[in-house]
Amino acid sequence: MTQEKLVRATLWLSLPFNLIAAYAVGCPNSAIGELLQLPGNVPAVYAYLLAYLIALFGLFYGFMAQQAEISRPLLFAGVVGKTGVFIILGMLWADNQAAFPTFLITWGDLGFAAIWGSWLWQSRHSRF
Repeated sequence: MTQEKLVRATLWLSLPFNLIAAYAVGCPNSAIGELLQLPGNVPAVYAYLLAYLIALFGLFYGFMAQQAEISRPLLFAGVVGKTGVFIILGMLWADNQAAFPTFLITWGDLGFAAIWGSWLWQSRHSRF
């Protein structure tokens, strides 16, 4: 599998990954939210806005996956976003403000960011 095919495959995979995460954050008392040990007493405005943004990024990933040319700036935003989620939740977990299952799922974000960032770096001189 070429690296671009891997990027496209992970973009497609990130779509349901983000949609499931959005559901869990928006409905923290759901089975998925409880599995991730998300706090259930979050004000609805925060839960729904965060869920919306997570889902929106997921839809962007699906959109990019089907394009003839992958948008480098949008993919870079994905790298920064997914890396940031990993770092923030890692810091919160280290400070006992987030549960380990919540932090554990962000390793998927870090994996996506590593694959996408590697492709962006290796193809930086191409016309993509």
